[in-house]
Amino acid sequence: MLKDLLKSLHFTKSETRVILFVAVVIISGYIIKNFRQFVDDAGRPYDYSGLDSEFVKRSLNKVRIKEFSALEDSASYDHQTYAAEIETAGKVIDSADIEKPAYGGSTININTAGKAELENLPGIGEATAERIIIYRDEKGEFKKPDDLMKVKGIGKKKFEKLRELIIAK
Repeated sequence: MLKDLLKSLHFTKSETRVILFVAVVIISGYIIKNFRQFVDDAGRPYDYSGLDSEFVKRSLNKVRIKEFSALEDSASYDHQTYAAEIETAGKVIDSADIEKPAYGGSTININTAGKAELENLPGIGEATAERIIIYRDEKGEFKKPDDLMKVKGIGKKKFEKLRELIIAK
């Protein structure tokens, strides 16, 4: 069927072979790319620590709201007391001991990751994450994970901690 189509388009035998070869290479590349992505993500379990800390923070907030509702319903309701309680609750929630989760999720594509995702990687702070994004914007996408060492502040030692956690696609 394909040969009939190519003959009707008046391609020579050599041109037909080249077209078929290019088509096979493109299809193979697409399959390999998608299979690699599937294998990379399947090896690591999802990290729920970020969701857990958000749950704790919101739960604390709900408890405070319920307490305020009870206070408001009481006979001795006083606007100044209520305002003071709201301020105190805000401080309690802000100072709650909620850790920044240690990274344990799937691999991060350093060509598409945002600042927050990069900061979750070990040894990457706000400034380094910004430098990675600036480097990526100025020089183009990273061709391979090792290119990350071209960013100021990322040497061999830090890169070794990141090697298994990053990809460059």
